Formats: sequence, C-alpha cells, structure tokens
Amino acid sequence: MHIHPKTTKTDVMALGTRIAGSVAAVLIATACGGTPPAEAPTSNSAPAAATRQLTPLQEAVAAIKAGDFEVALDAAKRARDADPASAPAAFYAGVAEERLGQFEAAKQSLTTAIELDPGLLEARANLSGLFIDANQGQEALAIIDPGLKLAPQDPSLLMNRAIALVLANKREEAAAAYEKVLAVVNNDPELHADYAQLLVQLGKKEQAAKQFGMAMASVDPQILTGVAAGFARLGDFTSCAQALDKAIGVHDTASVRVRRAACRHFAKDDDGAEQDYLAAIKLQPDAAVGYFYYARHLAVVGRNAEAIEYLDKALAQKPTDALKAKIDAARAKLAK
Repeated sequence: MHIHPKTTKTDVMALGTRIAGSVAAVLIATACGGTPPAEAPTSNSAPAAATRQLTPLQEAVAAIKAGDFEVALDAAKRARDADPASAPAAFYAGVAEERLGQFEAAKQSLTTAIELDPGLLEARANLSGLFIDANQGQEALAIIDPGLKLAPQDPSLLMNRAIALVLANKREEAAAAYEKVLAVVNNDPELHADYAQLLVQLGKKEQAAKQFGMAMASVDPQILTGVAAGFARLGDFTSCAQALDKAIGVHDTASVRVRRAACRHFAKDDDGAEQDYLAAIKLQPDAAVGYFYYARHLAVVGRNAEAIEYLDKALAQKPTDALKAKIDAARAKLAK
C-alpha cells in the first residue's frame, strides 16, 4: 500500500499548506495596493534583468486569491500573450488550470514555467505534486531533484521528494528523505504522522511510535484519527485512545467515538468502551453502524441477549446491503 500524504504545492491562496512565503508576499502587496516584485514567485536561477510587471499578472494573482480561477486563467493567458518569456505568467496559468481540474494543461503550463526559469521552485513543487497525485513517483523525482541542486534546503521540494520516493517503492530512501525534511521543517504534526506511517511499513516500530507521539501536537481531528490508527497498528491502544481523546475534544462525532471505543476495549477498558458506543448512538441515532458495533461489543463481553436487541435496532435504521449482511450474520451466530 502506498502512503500518499499531502503534497506541498504553492498558489497565492492562504489555504493551509498550499501557500509559500514568496508567493504570499506578492499576494499581500497586490491586495493592499502595493507594487509586487518585478517577477514573482522568486527564482533561484542566476539574477536576470528585471522584467516589467504586467497588469494581467496582477489580475491573475488577485483572482486566484478570490478563488475565481476562470478569471485567473484568462488573466494569466493575457500575461503570457503580452510576455511569452514570463515564467510567472506560465506558473499562474498552471495554478489556475490545476484548480479548474485541467490537469494536463496545468502540467504543460508548469513545464513551460520551469523551461523559462529552471529556478522557479514553486513551479517544480506544483508540477511534482501533480505527478504525485497521479502516483507517478519517478516522474516527480525528475522534476524535484534538479530543483534541490539549486536549493538543497527547500522544504516544499524536500517534502515532495520523500513522498515521491515512497511512490517509487524506494522506502528506505524515503525514510532518509523524511529526516532531511524534519531538519528544515519545524512543528508540522502531519509530517510526523506521514513519516510514522512509513516507519511502520519498514518495521521500525520504536521510531514510528516516537513520530506518532510528535504528531499528537495536531489539533486536526483527521490527523489525530490517523495517528490513533497508527498507534493501534503498533498495538499501543492506550495511546490510540489518547489521540482520539484529543480529536473528540476538537470535534465530537459518532465515528470517532466508535473508533475510541475499540481502542478502549483492547486497552481493557470495557466500561469506557461502552460509554463511547452509547455516546455514538446518541450522536447519530439514525445510523445503523453505531448500534451494530455496540452489539458486537456486547457479544464479546458475553451479553448476548442485549447484543441481539441492538442488532435489531441496527436493522430498524435501514442499513446498507453490505452492513445488513453483517448484521444478519452476527444475529444468526448469536441465535445458535
């Protein structure tokens, strides 16, 4: 199974990890009425003569910020028509095309941006991210590695390189690549979680546990749920439950309650598990799955009559065909 965590891409929108400092600076200057640098994003190639800032390029940046990618693409195309040698114009066209789902066009625009300016690291990050999204690790590495020769400590390219190596089935190299990322990126719980998952696959359980522990700093329930699953794979059900404690503290849902109930059961806390199953049913009383998993728990602890009662309640919620088959099988087993 491939690990496929987040890739690092850059556009000019402040959307989590998708923003890079140099591009953000361009956006802030434009949005506030200032004059952005002559060429943006920043290049790591040898210094070149300043290029006249194009009004269409400014329009593209502002439209990307506003989430209007069709307008952004139109503006970026006008910028390219006005100056075919503008790598930023090609870059912003690629950003807009990707957001519009025009992935092949985005690849071509980003490739053009790199051809025009091999040191445009943001274009390399985005293009390699597109290849990673398509599970094409080797193709991504071909874009990343020349960029790292120009900027060996670039965090976006280092992160994408680690992911690409996993996709290319070079897991030991990927582990070394994650170590390089961690040397330049601080306080990124998702990065620790991604690395931990790789270490689990490599059988390096102690190292994986350490990385999962660092990922516990997250306040994102999705990341914390993944961390809990990782601890469960390591057989550490107490830490599994603790990760879900934090996830529930951020956002309490029936599905997370069911997960924590399972962790608590394997941690020999059946009272806590029962509380979570009942809480899951209360949070989502019309969902068959909560009743089903509570019934399974009741059967495990020898309360068969109650288990049958909750299986019947699960059936009353009109479960999917797949879940109904599981319920029927469980009920038939208990009825013997």
